[in-house]
Amino acid sequence: MGSIGSIIGWLVIGLIAGALAKLIMPGKDPGGIIVTLLLGIVGAILGGWLGGLIFGQPLQGFSFVSLILAIVGVATVVTVIDINRVEAGADVVNVKVTGHQWWWEYEYPDLGVVTANELHIPTGTRVELQMTSDDVIHSFWPPKLAGKVDVIPGHTNTMALHTDEAGEFEGQCAEFCGLSHSRMRLRVIAESPEDFDAWVTDQKRAQTAPAPGGVGEIAEGAALFQSRGCGGCHTVEGYTQGLIGPNLTHLYDRETFAGAIFDLNSRNLRRWLRNPQAEKAGNKMVLPIELNEDEITKLIAYLETLK
Repeated sequence: MGSIGSIIGWLVIGLIAGALAKLIMPGKDPGGIIVTLLLGIVGAILGGWLGGLIFGQPLQGFSFVSLILAIVGVATVVTVIDINRVEAGADVVNVKVTGHQWWWEYEYPDLGVVTANELHIPTGTRVELQMTSDDVIHSFWPPKLAGKVDVIPGHTNTMALHTDEAGEFEGQCAEFCGLSHSRMRLRVIAESPEDFDAWVTDQKRAQTAPAPGGVGEIAEGAALFQSRGCGGCHTVEGYTQGLIGPNLTHLYDRETFAGAIFDLNSRNLRRWLRNPQAEKAGNKMVLPIELNEDEITKLIAYLETLK
């Protein structure tokens, strides 16, 4: 009983000490981390003593295993507090993340940008994600940048991203969310602040609405986008205002589509438009009338202009 009391005391007091240390020293400098761990160890020793007094066997729990448990506990609390600490300021990029079956929507409220599946972030800058879902529970997980955070309907969870390394980071929904859960991927694109600013400028540009009655594949594809109901689900700024599917205003600025499961090219678009349910079962893109190959060709010609 004494050993159990000591271990419990070690963990409880150690975690409290580590949490207090992290709140006092929120930075990530090595000195702060060392002091945090030392305070946790000291707290754990005091906890062992306290547990021993309570159960009548002082310091019985003072062991190497207990010390390791205390250090791990302190490190866990430090990490959890740091992940959930939300900062504000001009040097923070805010993104509202919405999970859908089975794709991700990203809104940059301070920048006036809405996009899907590919999250752009500037290097050397803290990015704050405020995440919710419009259907079921999802879990946002870019493993090389952060841990998993659940994305819950009617609730907002937060995640902080920061990287000094430019590149593309793959991710995945990590919570079973329905039939096509395994096909709900994500991509984080970290780029220099200059490239990020250029991307934002491009994303804020609306498309020019096609002239009614135009001829040629592009014009006819644009007309089909409206007549076949695509525009009822998908927004193309300056042309349609759909509310169900991903925003397609700058579709061809992306490298992937359909929840980041396909590389974006005409061959994969044709495969998708022939039968979206065969490619991602249960998704909300249901074609009331099957498209013929000529119509698909014209739609693709129009979609390729959305840059």
